[in-house]
Amino acid sequence: MNILQRWLARLLPEEALYLYRKKRGGYITNNGHAVFYAEVYPRLKAVAQRHGWALALHGSMNHDLDLMAMPWEDAPSRPADFIDAMRRCLDLPEDAVRINFSKPNGRIVYILTIAPGFYLDLNIINHALGYLEEHEDIVGDAE
Repeated sequence: MNILQRWLARLLPEEALYLYRKKRGGYITNNGHAVFYAEVYPRLKAVAQRHGWALALHGSMNHDLDLMAMPWEDAPSRPADFIDAMRRCLDLPEDAVRINFSKPNGRIVYILTIAPGFYLDLNIINHALGYLEEHEDIVGDAE
């Protein structure tokens, strides 16, 4: 049972039905995505911190949870290890992770499928991609 299934099981059956279904007949005003994502975000942030990464939210959370991760410590975990820890935090199988390399500015996006309609889009902004070295004239000496 993954984290979404456990969360839904804690709700009353009629609440779970309202939150999980698409809007029908105009009586559902919240699709439940933002509520679920708000509950799991602190857990994901704690995983990021343990691995030396900073995590930030962006987007509406209406459909997916868009996160940005930046290295925060001098020697953060490798992105693959960090993503695996995030996957384990959500109790997802290994095949729940997809990678999209075609983003601007050297971002790599890992897409974690939590359940149909529930996704985590994690944008990795990684110092190992050479951005700082390529832009030394802008960045300068930080120390």
